[in-house]
Order: sequence, then structure tokens, then C-alpha cells
Amino acid sequence: MLKISLAFIIFASLISPAFAQDNIYLETTSDQGTFKIEMQWTPAEIDRYNTFVLKFMDSDTGKEIQDVRYDLLLHSETQQELRRVDQTNTVQEIRFSEPGSYVIEISDIEGLGENATIPIKVTPEFPSDIILALVAGMAVISAFRLKKRQ
Repeated sequence: MLKISLAFIIFASLISPAFAQDNIYLETTSDQGTFKIEMQWTPAEIDRYNTFVLKFMDSDTGKEIQDVRYDLLLHSETQQELRRVDQTNTVQEIRFSEPGSYVIEISDIEGLGENATIPIKVTPEFPSDIILALVAGMAVISAFRLKKRQ
């Protein structure tokens, strides 16, 4: 049993855990069908900034449209969390204070009154600090047991 514990500790200390989530790609079409919107979401831990990259395209041609003006709203299940008007920036940073279901609303696109909604689910990431603390704790316990047997 001790050999297995030591082998696990050595293996766990040699690998570098990667806990960051991969980018999430979402897309939607505006309610009147004029715009296709692609969104790349880079999730982060709760209370840290998440990055959203928006790309607007003409639904008919598929060509990207530059300098699109829009309003950005974020709703939780109970309230409006964020409102940014007259945006043209394709990169938005949003911080979520708690996990849950949210809706990103892109409204009044190009002043045409068109809207698009993208539902998202924010979940906490498993912090790598916890894994490192567990590995260190197991190493100390195993070393203590090994010393006690000698």
C-alpha cells in the first residue's frame, strides 16, 4: 500500500495539471435573421474576468461585418447584471460573482432593433491549488508513515 501511495505521489508531482477550461464556441442568429453572431468564450474562475470575443457576419453571405454597433446586456435568473450600450469592441470582459445560468443579450444591432440571445451556464473551475495541497499532504503523510515503520 505504501509503495502505491509513493508511486502516486511521485507521478502526481511530475505532471503539471491543466485545469483551465478550453474555449467555448457558441453561435446564434439575430431575431430578424440579418446577422449571424459567433461568440468565443474563454471561461475563468468565479470572480475573475471571462473573455468573450464576438464576430458578426451577414447571414446571407457569411462575410464578417466590421465595427458593428450593439448593446450588451447580461441577465441572471433573477436580475440584470450588466448593461453596456453603444459597443463596437468585439472583445468583452465579464466577471461572474457566482455560478449559475445567464443570458447574454446582444440588442439593437446596428441600430436596426435586432436582438440575439445566447444562454450560458457558469460553473466553478476546480482550482489547481487544491490538487497541489492534496498531493503535498499525501507526501507528508506517506513520509511520516515510512519514517514511523523504520
